[in-house]
Amino acid sequence: MYFLKKFPFILAILVLVGFQIQASQSKASSAQAQPEELLTTKRPTQEYRASFTSAELYRMYCASCHGENLSGNLPSYPPLKDIRQRLTKIEAQEVLENGRDRMASFLHLSQEERDAIVAFLFDEGLKKVELSSAELGQRIFQSNCTSCHRASVTDPRPPNVMCCEPAPLAGATRRFTREEFFRILKTGVCYMPSYTHFTSDEGEALYAFTKTLEGKGEPARPTMGETCPMVRMVSMGMEHPSEHPGGRMRTEEHPREGKEEEHPSPKKPTLTKESLAKAIGDYVQKETTLRGGFFMVYDPVAKKTLLLTLVKVHEDRLSPLGNGVYFACADFKTADNHIYDLDFIMKESKSGLEVNEITIHKEEGKARYTWIEENGIWKRQYAQ
Repeated sequence: MYFLKKFPFILAILVLVGFQIQASQSKASSAQAQPEELLTTKRPTQEYRASFTSAELYRMYCASCHGENLSGNLPSYPPLKDIRQRLTKIEAQEVLENGRDRMASFLHLSQEERDAIVAFLFDEGLKKVELSSAELGQRIFQSNCTSCHRASVTDPRPPNVMCCEPAPLAGATRRFTREEFFRILKTGVCYMPSYTHFTSDEGEALYAFTKTLEGKGEPARPTMGETCPMVRMVSMGMEHPSEHPGGRMRTEEHPREGKEEEHPSPKKPTLTKESLAKAIGDYVQKETTLRGGFFMVYDPVAKKTLLLTLVKVHEDRLSPLGNGVYFACADFKTADNHIYDLDFIMKESKSGLEVNEITIHKEEGKARYTWIEENGIWKRQYAQ
């Protein structure tokens, strides 16, 4: 204490350094603040208005792709820590307005919100923007969900669909209970990331906006999300299926057309194995072209997107499953020749064959699941 009294300028320096450290930490902590538990019983009964800092706007609108700590998610989403070395403020504004590569335009945000996000990225302090809860839900929906989901069946194909296109979100609050909706939001499924960085109020605002889409271009049911085993496991809070209904059961490596008594009135297949193989090849080629030279599939085990090239389609395993549904599998490899066996479920439609589901069956020859038929319905039994 005597030392500080004798040399007061040292005290001033220490105070100044303390403020600088606090300021430098505030950006990281505000962007990476641990939000409260997403799934709550808290349900706002009326619309409200609240102020959000530029760091909070970044977290809500940008972090699902570019990371809470601005570190990015390569190869698809670049880091933003060094954005000042690559872009000017004007160029950053243009990217927000027009989009770039897989990033869509963010013109659904107000100019004030876009200015606040750019100010955050360029270390110009924390600005505040006031939003109503209805505006908040719509902004979160458009900034996150519409990159992969259509809002209604009439909307154009989203820019970030990697393999199977997920169902439009109109009517999602009918197809899933509120608890299931929040479990999926919190956990993520397939190549959908986890949204645990949302606060409970932000999650509620998103749910409330999604509910307004009921009856506005809902897809035919059941949707892929309702029939996909992975989605159902996540929505029910299960890690792997542990129980199966009673009845006759048989296990095989791949599903195939069952006996007549095992499938009620199956339709006679209208496609040959050759046409099925061509359909898969054409689909893979189209997706590969759209994605810059790779077929992209999210690996839920490794928690990353795989960049693959087609090796071959297994024509001997192409099978009609009845009612216009077909099974196919094919081998793919990564740039370092790591082999993956992917299973495809396709369904006939007016426009031709549509791929409804893609799953990673094997990695380097090791199966992650086997197929089980129960009373004429094929299901996956995942390894424990």
